Amino acid sequence: MKTLITLCFLTASAFAQDVVFRGTPTLRVLTTIEGDVRQQLDQATGYKNECGIIQRGKKYLWASRENAEMTRVDAPQFTYFIHTGGGGYVKVLTGSRKSTNAPADYVENINRGFEVITYWGNVNRP
Repeated sequence: MKTLITLCFLTASAFAQDVVFRGTPTLRVLTTIEGDVRQQLDQATGYKNECGIIQRGKKYLWASRENAEMTRVDAPQFTYFIHTGGGGYVKVLTGSRKSTNAPADYVENINRGFEVITYWGNVNRP
């Protein structure tokens, strides 16, 4: 029984994950070689396109984009999560809103070939 409890604990800690960031976009811009399409998102569409980053052990994963691995970079005003394969990034405001005059809490940039999707939005607070 003691071995079973130990095994369950080790399995749970191996799969443990922490939500590092969650945000809901309010604006989407689709950019292609032909042009740009800018779209204000309603609440339901925003939730469908929610951005999420989790941490599993020492790895950061783009949970909303097929758990793609990311690298975290902390700077004075922002924290960047950069896709290790070049597929995009998430930039989160971590400094003072007043000093940056930021219109949003985060920006998410997704690269798909020569198509780029950019979301701007707000952090989901508990």
